[in-house]
Amino acid sequence: MAAAASQPVPSALSALCRCRWCTAASSAPGDRPFDFNRYSQRYVALHLMYIGWSYQGLARQADSDNTIEGVLFPALRRVKLIPEGADAEVSSLAYSRCGRTDKGVSALGQVLALRLRSNALAGQAPPPAGGELDYPSLINKALPDTIRVLGWADVAPEFSARFGCRDREYKYFMVQDGGLDLAAMQAAAQHLVGEHDYRNFCKADVAQVKNFRREVLSAAIEPAGVRCVGMSVVALRIKGTAFLWHQVRCIAAVLLMVGRGQEQPAIVRQLLDISRCPCKPQYSLAAEEPLLLFACGFDGMQWQRTEAGLDKCLTVVGSQLQRHLVAAALTSSVFEQLQQERAALLAGRQQRQQQQAAGGPDCAALLQHQVQNCIEQQSNTGTAAAADVRDEAGDGGSLGAAAAARWLAPKPPHITMLKRATEPSIEERFRKAGIPLELLNQRGVPASMQA
Repeated sequence: MAAAASQPVPSALSALCRCRWCTAASSAPGDRPFDFNRYSQRYVALHLMYIGWSYQGLARQADSDNTIEGVLFPALRRVKLIPEGADAEVSSLAYSRCGRTDKGVSALGQVLALRLRSNALAGQAPPPAGGELDYPSLINKALPDTIRVLGWADVAPEFSARFGCRDREYKYFMVQDGGLDLAAMQAAAQHLVGEHDYRNFCKADVAQVKNFRREVLSAAIEPAGVRCVGMSVVALRIKGTAFLWHQVRCIAAVLLMVGRGQEQPAIVRQLLDISRCPCKPQYSLAAEEPLLLFACGFDGMQWQRTEAGLDKCLTVVGSQLQRHLVAAALTSSVFEQLQQERAALLAGRQQRQQQQAAGGPDCAALLQHQVQNCIEQQSNTGTAAAADVRDEAGDGGSLGAAAAARWLAPKPPHITMLKRATEPSIEERFRKAGIPLELLNQRGVPASMQA
């Protein structure tokens, strides 16, 4: 057993990696330094998915390794696809990413591009895809289950995952507990389609972005296929050539106000009219966890995938799905029982009030009838508790502990969007930063290049 434990780590990967180093590692007398100069490099795109709830975003951070890139680059080093220290010198890898997702945001269609070690020796042309390293399986061996590489593709030397993306599609999931007017939300979403100045639907950073015009190709509210205890999940599905920082979450926040009847569908059109609304009203972002980067579109991309690799990913994701389904069943069971207990309390109070008014005797049958009526009313209209906390949640149903503790407190009246205090205008920000106003929404650089 001791001899087996002393074998170098690459021997565990030899079934996946067909390079000479890995195939010889099992017979090596001990660890040997890996010579990257012996091998060619291959410039590839990686198709990446991740559940981002427990991560601090996609991009590496100086003060935290708990990011997608903070986990991915060490994994690439462990499987000898990039040299030690290469993650600190991104330029040496020609690295690019399609979309920079924030803390808590997930992705199904993220695309990254970088140079990886090839199976070919130095000076040789990379082999056909069938003879190349199985990059997804090799990398996934070193990744946690919440991050998976789904495929890879050859790309041209000048390829950029950011600037080469044709379109990006997001989904933002929301809970319909009976309190959302989905038809109104759909009508509001239609105002988004087309090219507009989205300064009122983003977090402005004039140091990084000068052009706030973006084109939305489609936007719709659609069912997400999940139902539980009288609630269902719906999704805003939105596709565009590029998006501004926090644009989708700002859009989701406004659409949720429309769905609750706090704003009219026309508010979207009014906020897009910069002549009428040049300054962004102050409002909170929708929560980050329900946001999914669903797909990134590229012309001519030929993804390399294997059936075995996809089966392994399905097994991993299926295990996570089962865990969440069990959690949903458990909490829905608790929720239903609490509904019944609350209904019983309400019915008992109503019975006592009727007795006091009529002076009649206690009636168990009347109590049972009233309990059943209360339960049916809550099932038909959404629970009173859910309705009361809907505004407090602010994200379509995700309710924090602090909000739960305050749900019985009186709610301040909703201030309509156009009557709220506003942020400084983009023009004011430009002047304060010393940026020439003629650069605002300049068309010299396509909007798709400012994602």
